[in-house]
Parts: sequence; C-alpha cells; structure tokens
Amino acid sequence: MTEEEKEEFIKRAEFLYCSAVQMTNDAEQLINLLKRDHTADYNPGIPGAELTELEDGWLVVFPGRPVNVGALRRHPALLKNEERKLTAKIAYHLYKKNLWNTLNPQMAEVHIKIIHDIDSYWDPDNFPVSQVINAVKNTRLIKDDNWKNISYKVTGDIDKNNPRIEVRIKYIE
Repeated sequence: MTEEEKEEFIKRAEFLYCSAVQMTNDAEQLINLLKRDHTADYNPGIPGAELTELEDGWLVVFPGRPVNVGALRRHPALLKNEERKLTAKIAYHLYKKNLWNTLNPQMAEVHIKIIHDIDSYWDPDNFPVSQVINAVKNTRLIKDDNWKNISYKVTGDIDKNNPRIEVRIKYIE
C-alpha cells in the first residue's frame, strides 16, 4: 500500500468514525424526543425533511450530505438509528403541518435520488436506500414496502453546493 493510499484509507476511516458518532448522538436526541409526554404542542421527530405534496404523491427532500452506510452494514444498530432519524424528520413535518391524519397510503413508485457533493466515484447502494424506504413506510406515505405495493429505483447526481436525498413518491392505481 502506498503512502497516498494509506492517507486516503485513514481519512475514510476517520470520516466513518465521525459519522457513526454523529448518528449515535442523533439517535440519542431522537429517543429523548420520543420519550416526552404527548401534549398538545408536542411535535415528534426532528426537523430536517422538506415535504411537498404533489398532485399524484409527495416529494421528500433530506438536505445535507447523504450518510454513507456501506461500512456500517455490519452494525445493524447504527443502520436502525439512521432509519429512525429519517422517519423522525418526515414525522416532524407531517405533525407540524397537521397532515398526519390526512394520509391515504397507496401503492407507489418511489424514486430515490442521491445527490452528493463530490464527483468522485461512489455507489448509490452505499447510501441509506433501505432506511429511506422504511422511513417512508413508517410515516405512512406509502401503504407498505412489500413487492405488491412498491416499486423503486435509485439514481445519483452531483451538486457541490446542495447535497441531499430526494425521494419522489408517485401513487399508482
């Protein structure tokens, strides 16, 4: 292994460690939020998702650099924390806008677009695809995520100034 490769490996390991620590902190905040009493002004979840109701579904945008879960697949608890965090971000918006009880989940086509801020090689499946789908299911934006109720595709793009995950939910008959 060359010195450059060693440096790159160390940088990636440090990034993954910092990501894991941040996810653990986010999960602790979420758990504390969910333990609160359900009062009239209670908003479950954490801010962060932007939801737009479309004529035939929803657009959900998670701003910020997408979490790379490729190296975390051996740690189911960290992946579950990422799913909880994404769910909480959608739930926060639904409760804040008083939309929770108006949802009518249906069969859907889901397009997940991973928009990264780096233009080097990356794999879309190393990002929280399963966690995003589960979050959308957990918040009742789709009926269920089994093969009878959902089809999905994952694409990628680059936007150096605005990394994000975009989830387009299109209801089908």
